[in-house]
Amino acid sequence: MDVDKLREQVQQRPEIQKCPGGPFSRAFLRGHAWIHVRTLDTMAYKWINNTQSLVELISNFLLTDDERNAVYPSRYDMGNLLPLDADSARPVRVSAYLLNAFRREPKPLIRSVKDDIKQWTSHEFKAYYDFDPSIATKVLCSIYEFRVFNYPRLTSLLEGPKPSKNYSSEFRSVWPFDANGGAAEKAREIVAVVADLKAMMTFQMGRDHVDLKQVMLLLQCQFESRSFPHVLSTLKGYRPVKGQVMWALRGLLPKGQGTAIGRLDQALFIHLTLLEVEHKLYATDALVEFLKTDISIPSLQPLELGREWLYSENKYTDYQIFELLSDIAGISIERQHWQLYWNFSTLVLAMRFQEAEEISLIERFAALVTVSGATVQGLEYSIWWKGYKSISQRPWYYLKNAVESLPEAGVVGAIDTIPYGYREFWSQRYSLIVHRCLEAEEVWVDCNACASEEVRMVVEMFRTSDISTAIQQANVYIQAKAENSRAQSAKILAG
Repeated sequence: MDVDKLREQVQQRPEIQKCPGGPFSRAFLRGHAWIHVRTLDTMAYKWINNTQSLVELISNFLLTDDERNAVYPSRYDMGNLLPLDADSARPVRVSAYLLNAFRREPKPLIRSVKDDIKQWTSHEFKAYYDFDPSIATKVLCSIYEFRVFNYPRLTSLLEGPKPSKNYSSEFRSVWPFDANGGAAEKAREIVAVVADLKAMMTFQMGRDHVDLKQVMLLLQCQFESRSFPHVLSTLKGYRPVKGQVMWALRGLLPKGQGTAIGRLDQALFIHLTLLEVEHKLYATDALVEFLKTDISIPSLQPLELGREWLYSENKYTDYQIFELLSDIAGISIERQHWQLYWNFSTLVLAMRFQEAEEISLIERFAALVTVSGATVQGLEYSIWWKGYKSISQRPWYYLKNAVESLPEAGVVGAIDTIPYGYREFWSQRYSLIVHRCLEAEEVWVDCNACASEEVRMVVEMFRTSDISTAIQQANVYIQAKAENSRAQSAKILAG
């Protein structure tokens, strides 16, 4: 990593240049006014050394010693790498520091932060303090500051979601979107808050604990969306045996024998990652149940399946493809609108496959069915927390706006204008339709059920194991998943 080059790249970002003190200043790295820039607008810098935000990259890898002393002058700061001595970590000294720093009686908020830590980790703050007084105290003071200056409602925000309530697909720390409206603004704020707090928990890890950060990042990416068998293997009659899949997963993701107290910053970093995973789990489970009975999905006539459905769409004319849409799905689209619906379907396919080199006929056909039909345009499906007001709760609204932005933004930029929950809506709707085309809806159902249970196993393993054991087991699980994916791809190519 070329530190000087990275520093220069960071300084050249237009949005960062608006900060008078620059990106390596206390105002930028700790001020609430810049929280959205230091956490959200950082796509070019993610993944370097497993960092997930610009504030994490700068604080852990790019600050000079003088800059670090200016940004994090107190030993009570998470970003200050000097440990607290035993006397400084005493509760009376901590209270005196907070009183002097924030000019308010600290005890009520200290109690509240300690209660939060118990709720989030299932362990008393004292247990973490006894394990490592310096780090536990730094975390306590940093969350205290965070609640004062950045997000007073942190307690309710980080409360664990339930299958029937309090979940949202927009609880995230990365992959922001560019959309407008009150709900979108609140969602962006939540992304920024979670990302900032999560980055803060890495400051004492710095360049160390690579395995922990890498594993949590890989898990976060893995559960970003659900995967399904390739259409070729499904067309050839492959059906995943649900019982065998779950048996294999139970071997890879055993329930732990109990947690051992470790470092508080690491425990909270893991908790924040698992919260994201759980929010996505419950949001996607609810979406799957909704789609099973969604009457806006057009009914399909039998396709008379054959290998020609796997041929490239380029072997067929637009007329032939839209004629199939009329004959099989009963949907007639006027010729002057063909390009518009082609663009709609292209975005849906890109959400599912990113940028595929070749699209098969059945994939294009299923994508066109996904975005066609009059009722889908008026369909409402909420992805926001209860009480959030948005411009629209119609998935079509965001897809239509994304298509309109295509000429300037391109495919990737257009997708970035769609909130994650609505991307998942279109991706899952497409996956259901393509499986119905293949007369294999049960594959879609079983794959979702297995994916849901897999996430639950991962979360339970982490919450019933000490950190080192969970990370070791997660590494084995991730490697096994990668090997299985390569094996499945080889089978598909061989067929």
